[in-house]
Amino acid sequence: MESGRAKISFKPSKKITMARISTHLIETKSKDCVRSRINSFEDSGDYIFRELTERDYGIDALIECFNGGIPTGKIAFLQIKGTDSVIIPLKRTPVVSCGSISVSNLHYAKQNRIPVIIIYVSLKNERPMYYADLREVSSGVAYKEDADRVTIHIPQDNCTFDDISPILKIIDRYYL
Repeated sequence: MESGRAKISFKPSKKITMARISTHLIETKSKDCVRSRINSFEDSGDYIFRELTERDYGIDALIECFNGGIPTGKIAFLQIKGTDSVIIPLKRTPVVSCGSISVSNLHYAKQNRIPVIIIYVSLKNERPMYYADLREVSSGVAYKEDADRVTIHIPQDNCTFDDISPILKIIDRYYL
């Protein structure tokens, strides 16, 4: 010991490796893409992306709306899905399949008075965002009583890049 300090050394018995899995990376990049488009929409700064960090019941973030910097009280929950592939509509139906969500999250979306918007982002090319009111697109979804997850389809025309105004129109319908 030198000067009253103990020397500590660490030699792990096994090689420790931790790798960030691709699904986590896709999730982070998808949220960043949506965040950037919401926060940069219009010069007024009237739309704010707020990421949720607590247990979320399928809700990843919310969008809060202002008018000239004044809070409007309008918010919407966002469920964000991402892919590192090009999103291609189904052959026989003009929709895109954005994967599955849990049945419990689906029930949560249907019961809430706040809009729940599902956003499906491709991280390829121009990063298109497909969007839909989760209540609307899930209203006709049939599933077995013991199902854990359901597949959600978004109309292929519900696609935007930098213009989030179609998403804002969904929010406005809930606050008439």
